[in-house]
Amino acid sequence: MPLQIMLKLYRCESINSKVVVSSGTSSLDEESLLGEKYESLIRERKVYLIDKETPAPAGTVLLSYVVAKPFPSLQKPSTSNQHRPENTFVQLVGHRDLQVTRDMEAVVYHDFSLGESSTDVPIHDLTLAQYQHVSSIHEPQSSALYNSVESSESLTNTKRPRAWSCGEESPQLIELRKRLEYTVHFQAQRFKPNSRGDVVQDSLTILEELLVKLPAEIGFNIEIKYPRLHEAAEAGVAPVAINMNDFIDVALTTVRKFGGKRQIGLSSFTPEVCILLSFKQSAYPVMFITNAGKVPMQDQELRAASLQTAVHLARLWNLSGIVFACETFLHCSRLVQFVKNTGLICAPYGLLNNDPANAIAKAAAGIDILMADRVKLIAESSINTL
Repeated sequence: MPLQIMLKLYRCESINSKVVVSSGTSSLDEESLLGEKYESLIRERKVYLIDKETPAPAGTVLLSYVVAKPFPSLQKPSTSNQHRPENTFVQLVGHRDLQVTRDMEAVVYHDFSLGESSTDVPIHDLTLAQYQHVSSIHEPQSSALYNSVESSESLTNTKRPRAWSCGEESPQLIELRKRLEYTVHFQAQRFKPNSRGDVVQDSLTILEELLVKLPAEIGFNIEIKYPRLHEAAEAGVAPVAINMNDFIDVALTTVRKFGGKRQIGLSSFTPEVCILLSFKQSAYPVMFITNAGKVPMQDQELRAASLQTAVHLARLWNLSGIVFACETFLHCSRLVQFVKNTGLICAPYGLLNNDPANAIAKAAAGIDILMADRVKLIAESSINTL
C-alpha cells in the first residue's frame, strides 16, 4: 500500500467535543519520472482540504517530509565513538565531504560539480571510473611533459611521484587551468581548491581509500555532502540528487566495512540527512552543521540559518551536537555555553579557525571540537593547555 498522509481540521465545540470541519489526503509515494535512483530536492507536498459539508475546497496545507528506510547493521553504539567525557582537551579534527557517484560509490569531493572535467557535471551523474579518469588527467605523472621526461630516463632510475605545487607554468598546467575557466565555481571564486599550480595538488580519492590507508588513530569527521535546493541553484546543477536513503546507506556501508575502531563522526548541512542518520544508526555521533550567524545571510533554510532552531532540531532528533560558523563564536563567545547547556557538543568550522589566536580564544570559551584545515599549525598552538 502506498504511503499516504491524511490531515483533518477540527472545530472545538466544547472542552470534550470536537467536530471535523475539513480533511485532505496526499500520497507520498508518487512515481517519479526521475526513476528509482534519483529524487527531486523539492520535498514539499501541498495537501488540499475539502469542506465536510460541501465539495468546495476549504484551504491548503504545505508539508515538507522525508521517508526513513531502515539500515539495521549499525544499531549498537561503538565503544570507540562514545561522546567525549567532560573537562578533557579540545578535540582537533579536519574534515572532508562525502558524495556518491552514479554507480553508488562513496567518493571524497567538496563541490557538487566536477570542475576538473571542464564542465559543471554533478558528481552523482558520474561513474567511479569517470571520476578516477578525470583525476588521472590532473595527476603529475599523467601529463605529457612528465611522461616524455620519464621515457627518456632509465627505467631503473625511477623517481617518487609528487604533488604539483604552485609556480610550474608548463603548457599542461596552462591547459588544465583553461579547463576550469568556464565552470560555475571558478567564475564565482576565481580559483579551484586542489588545482595544480595554485595550491599543493594531489589526485582525487574515495572514502574506502582513506579508511584503509590512513593510520587508525586518525579520527574522521565525515560531512555528508547532500545538496539543498538553493545550493543546487548556486552550483548550476539541476535540483535533483540520488535518493537520500540510498545515498546515506552507501556512506554507512562503506564506514561499517572499513571504519574498524577508528573514531568517526558524521555531520551534514542538510537537516533531513541528519534526521535519517539518527534514525538509521546509533554507532556514530551525528552533528548538524548550520550557517547561523554567518553574514551575509544566504541560507534559505530556516533550520540552518537560526541558532535557536538548530539547537531545537538537534535535541528533537537526538543528535549529538551542533557545528556553527566560527564567526558566530568570535562575535559572542557566550553562545558556546548556550549550546553546551542544552546537552549538545559544540564545534565551530570556518577559515578563521586556521588562526591560532582564534583557536585559543574558542578553546578558552569551552568548545568541545575545533574543525580546521591547517591541523598541524593549530595542533602546535596552545589550545590544549588552557
